[in-house]
Amino acid sequence: MSLHVVFFVLFICVHRKFIHDVKTSSDLGNKVIAGKVLAKSVLRTYETKKKEKKFFFYLGVADETGSIKVVVYGREHYQLFQEKSCYLFRNVILDENVMKVTTKSVISKTAAIDVPENLEMEAQRLGYSQTPVCSIEQAIGSAEKTSVSVQGKVRKIDTLKKKQGSANRKEFQLEDGTGSIRITLWGENIKQLRGKSPGDSVRVVNVETNHYNDSVSLNSTDFTRIFKERVVSKQKNKQKRQKHFVDEHRVELIQRVSNIEPILEELKEKIIQQEAYDKIRAQQTPQEKMRALYNGPLKAGDAAKEAFYQSLKKHEKILIEDLS
Repeated sequence: MSLHVVFFVLFICVHRKFIHDVKTSSDLGNKVIAGKVLAKSVLRTYETKKKEKKFFFYLGVADETGSIKVVVYGREHYQLFQEKSCYLFRNVILDENVMKVTTKSVISKTAAIDVPENLEMEAQRLGYSQTPVCSIEQAIGSAEKTSVSVQGKVRKIDTLKKKQGSANRKEFQLEDGTGSIRITLWGENIKQLRGKSPGDSVRVVNVETNHYNDSVSLNSTDFTRIFKERVVSKQKNKQKRQKHFVDEHRVELIQRVSNIEPILEELKEKIIQQEAYDKIRAQQTPQEKMRALYNGPLKAGDAAKEAFYQSLKKHEKILIEDLS
């Protein structure tokens, strides 16, 4: 690893600020925010006081700790951001939990960030502006061409695409506790049904009501998005409550444990074999050593995690008290 790369890694470790901390503190200082782009809106326009037409768009961004809505100003930035890519954000503005990227901001690509599934879904919703969710009964009672968002369970999906004029379309049936409605997807929006099956819980945003004879259906628009909702069973909730301390606070421990050397010495031979010990010690920063510990010896099970926890209580007492 070159000296330049080592310096850069150290710089990011020291100056990075996590999204959760960004949202709880408005003071960004000279911190760098790293995040994964999960959603990018269409290019939008606004008019200045001088009647000049300007461009902006939204991003839904997340990291290991949280998600945030980002407003990016300037048409020149639009091609810079790609969904599912990760970026470093410098010199940004925070305004009521919305991050703003301006001409003074510095953006660069960075390494992959491991974002939890629930935060990916949150970020996707943030990136796409949507009308408030209503019940299917309310959607059916709405006037022609009213923009609505609905959620429910998919009951039926057409197996074949249908062609009407020069446009392809595909239909599916959505149901909630108040009723059922047919939703028609047009053109490129058909692709949003990929990975969706009958029985899935989904949220369908920015669709329009369509009245025909005595029936009401919903049509997709340029701003329609379909999100698969995460359903957590009671068993999973129980498992989540029983998560070990070192798993529950993984992100905080990786970032905040600094007295790592005596911990490694204490765990040597107990849960860390010599080869793994040498590999962990070879890492450059405390954060890298902690990640190597998590990705190796701590995967052995609860006994290894408990030994690590007891060592933490001895060598990082203040930190453990703060997290408890």
